[in-house]
Amino acid sequence: MRGYDCVDAANTVSVRVYGSADSVGQVLAPWADSLSDGSAVRRGANWFVIGPAERIAQARPPRGAPEIEPATGSVASSTDEQEFLTNCAQYTLDEAVRMIRDERVPPADGEYYAQAFRGVETDVRDSIGRPELDRLRAVEDQDRWHAMLSPHGQTWKASCRTAMRQHEGLGDRGDE
Repeated sequence: MRGYDCVDAANTVSVRVYGSADSVGQVLAPWADSLSDGSAVRRGANWFVIGPAERIAQARPPRGAPEIEPATGSVASSTDEQEFLTNCAQYTLDEAVRMIRDERVPPADGEYYAQAFRGVETDVRDSIGRPELDRLRAVEDQDRWHAMLSPHGQTWKASCRTAMRQHEGLGDRGDE
């Protein structure tokens, strides 16, 4: 997923583009309840824009990806693989933020994450060098950290895919 949020108080516009058309419906489903008065959504097969109707009306669809009518009916739920990769991706960002803040996960949680996402903590921590860490720590607006960390996205996703393959290799041994 690639995307950004244009934040202007209550007039926030969120733009998301996905590699898979299946992702759009899955992501939009939980957002549907958050659409308030004056908010709307526009979407294409693999993208969407959410925000105040008058603002998103100004957005142009990506080249070669026309706007479509929002689908009605039920949305396919995420697969186990999608759930694992989503949770792992969130974990990578959380782990990077802990590193920036010089925090550690509580021991019990650390053991869980070490089993669930084998090797990911090390990959995240090894990927952020001292100069980058110093730059991140110098930024007071912590909301900017996500964007500053985005160049690591593909590497961290690969680490999550490796962890998923290792996790799948455990077979039916419970919640390991």
